[in-house]
Amino acid sequence: MSWMRSPCRCTPEADVPRLRKRALSLLIGAGVLFFLATNVQAGWLFVLSALMIGIVLAGWIMPVGATRGLQVERDAPARVHQGEEALIDLRASSASRGTRRGVMLRDTHLESGDVWVGRIRPGERVEVTTLRTAARRGVHEGSAVSVRSRAPFGIAERRRTIAVGGNTLVLPRVVPLGPLPFIDPAATTEPAIHTAPRRGQGPEYLGIREYRPGDSMRHVHWPSTARLGAVMVREFEQQQTRRLAIVVDSSRDRGEIWTPLDRACCAAASIASASLAQGHGARLVTGTDDERPEVLTRAEEGEIFERLAVLGPVEDGVGSTRSSTGSPRDRPFEEWRPSCSCSPPGARTTRRRCRRPSPAWPSASLESSQLRS
Repeated sequence: MSWMRSPCRCTPEADVPRLRKRALSLLIGAGVLFFLATNVQAGWLFVLSALMIGIVLAGWIMPVGATRGLQVERDAPARVHQGEEALIDLRASSASRGTRRGVMLRDTHLESGDVWVGRIRPGERVEVTTLRTAARRGVHEGSAVSVRSRAPFGIAERRRTIAVGGNTLVLPRVVPLGPLPFIDPAATTEPAIHTAPRRGQGPEYLGIREYRPGDSMRHVHWPSTARLGAVMVREFEQQQTRRLAIVVDSSRDRGEIWTPLDRACCAAASIASASLAQGHGARLVTGTDDERPEVLTRAEEGEIFERLAVLGPVEDGVGSTRSSTGSPRDRPFEEWRPSCSCSPPGARTTRRRCRRPSPAWPSASLESSQLRS
């Protein structure tokens, strides 16, 4: 599994801190105290009212500095199969002065979720490892990472978007099938199989003929040579590779995760993998937006997987290419116990690990029995 590091490109900081419900509660409380203070002429009530207003103002201004000067990088695998878990690293660093507190990252690459970073000191690099499930086929393009902070009082939230590149290709799920009995007698359109057999170097015996210059002495048939008084050699039939045609109907699809088209691509990839493992070729036939089938012949296993990975429903009007910029699910990651490691001189690196529960994918044994039946 190859990995890809994506550089960060910061977008203009146009978002202002957004007040939360806690700020509204403090403002209402400050107004009530001010009203009571003006009626009873109590100085300490004026002080409490001013203090609450000051807390709201401080909580609205301070998150601006908590997200300023932050940089984010992402390490993601270039390829992963659907339903598998992938490790994705997020690195947040601060090159400016001052400690950044209450930092949270929101990343939608492969799966959407919130990651708690916490405190980032000047010159420190915090690395967070997340375990995500590749739930959707296709090309997952580099998505933006949202950096948020509610420090120090949680009154306002400051959001800043950092565009991070890098793509991950999610291949169809492959279920190990083992030997398939319907592959050996599979029909083929090769003319050499339906017409007269050709002479070659295959394992099947074809006949006997006289010796010709260049024939191997290992093929001499000695009983016939002794009987006919001339050197006779054995001929063999040319070995032909049977090819299996796999047709995937991509006319329509429904759902978001583990759709009927995903199941069809899983079956096609599993059958193609089993066919190639037994030495048989495989052709892949898919539909296109111009109502003409597209045939992929003499393809390797990787080419078939790549073609099935980007196969989308024709009814969407996007042809046969499928891309994804994220997952529709939106649940936070479950945090693992933090772990620290050494870092190069002049820089501090803190590593944390987060994960979230993976979806209930069908077991490989169940899928294998269904495909074989």
